[in-house]
Amino acid sequence: MRHWTGRLIESYDAVLIVGALSVGQVPCSVIRELWQVTKPGGYVCMTTRANASNREYKEELESVLRPMEQAGLWSRVTVLEEDLWEKAVSDQESGYIPGVVYLYRKSVGATHEQFNAMNQ
Repeated sequence: MRHWTGRLIESYDAVLIVGALSVGQVPCSVIRELWQVTKPGGYVCMTTRANASNREYKEELESVLRPMEQAGLWSRVTVLEEDLWEKAVSDQESGYIPGVVYLYRKSVGATHEQFNAMNQ
């Protein structure tokens, strides 16, 4: 196996990141790292909030996901939008806030050369 910045690439059948993709937490650039550590044919599952305070982050996240799909690096299995995602905790919201689950499958034929070319 090849190494990439201290992590094994193409090592995991499934990669999951839940509750961390939002403003002030994990930057959207982590998506590229998740792709790199996932085996060809493996899955990447991500979640983010879809409430007003996270709307810009969600748009930025999707602006990273979309070109990777268009480049053939992975295919979208499903995107599930849920209105009652999690209990609101801020003073500006009450009840439950919306959220999104993204599930992608890394393309078997995708190469790191394609990935690197897309990120130049």
